[in-house]
Amino acid sequence: MPGITQKIQIPRRPLLYVLLLFLSLSPSLSAPTSFSGRAVGITDGDTLQVLYRGKAVTVRLAGIDCPERRQPYGKKAKQFTANLIFNRIVTVQVQGIGRYGRLIGQVRLPDGRNVNQELVKAGYAWWYRRYSNDPILQQLELEARLARRGLWADPAPIPPWEYRRQERNFRKTRSLALTTAPIIGNRKSHLYHWPGCPNYHQVSPENRVIFPNRQEAERAGYRAARNCR
Repeated sequence: MPGITQKIQIPRRPLLYVLLLFLSLSPSLSAPTSFSGRAVGITDGDTLQVLYRGKAVTVRLAGIDCPERRQPYGKKAKQFTANLIFNRIVTVQVQGIGRYGRLIGQVRLPDGRNVNQELVKAGYAWWYRRYSNDPILQQLELEARLARRGLWADPAPIPPWEYRRQERNFRKTRSLALTTAPIIGNRKSHLYHWPGCPNYHQVSPENRVIFPNRQEAERAGYRAARNCR
C-alpha cells in the first residue's frame, strides 16, 4: 500500500488529515478500509477509541444511536460496550468519516460478533434509521422492543437524537434569556451584576438599580462585581 511521503503537506484541519491518512491506506475509494487494533477507550455506548499504528483513533458505531450519558440507560450502554470490547483486539470496517473527524463503521469482536448489532440486540441502542437502512438492525430493534430488553423496559424512552434536539433548544433559550436580561446594580456598593453572576438575584430590592446593559451601568459609576469576572 502506498504511504504518505515527506513531500505531502499535512492539512491543518483534523478532518482532512484523517481523510488523507485513510485514503492513503486503500487503493480504492469504493472499498471500505479495515484495520484491527486494541480498544483502549469508551466514550459512550456508540463511540470508542481503537489503537491504530500506536495512536488512538475515535470510532463511531455506524447505524446505531445509544442513549446519551445523562439519559436513562446511557451509563448502562457505555458499560455494556466496555464489557464487550475494552482492552480487546477488534476489527474496524470503516464506512466513512463523520462531521467531527470520527471514523464511522462496523466493529467486530475476535469471535466475529458485530458490536453494533449486539448493542441493538441487548436493548442499549436504537437503530439509527435516519442514517441507516440496515434490515438486520431494524429487525434486532423490533425484537428488543417486543422483549422489553434494556431501555425498552421504559414505556416511553426518548430517542437520543430527540434528546439532543431538546438540549440544543434549551441552550438557545437560556442563552437568549441571558443576553436580554437586565443588569442589576447595587446602589449601596456601586457594584453591578449581569445574568449568571453568583449574586445576580441577591441584591435587596431597596438597593437594586436596573440598567439595560453594562455600558450604562459603568456610565453611572458602577463597576463589575469581582465574582462576575
